[in-house]
Amino acid sequence: VGLVGVFLLFLAAAYPAAKVFVIALVYQFSAAVLQPLENGPVVRALESIGGALMFMFAVLTALGMMFFLSLVVILVAANASLFAR
Repeated sequence: VGLVGVFLLFLAAAYPAAKVFVIALVYQFSAAVLQPLENGPVVRALESIGGALMFMFAVLTALGMMFFLSLVVILVAANASLFAR
């Protein structure tokens, strides 16, 4: 597979996390822009949605790292049988 395959797997795992991160930043930015105008329930809702999406970003990042670690374990186990010959 090589380096190109690893890079494509990284992009496949990183794209959803980056997408969630950008959406969270948009929610937090819109809450910051609206706060001087109104400090009501709309601003609090936008802040809480942005915070929840940041937690989702953290979970997706951790899952992506676990995905790569599991791939490394599988590849090392497959190559260990080749080197044992």
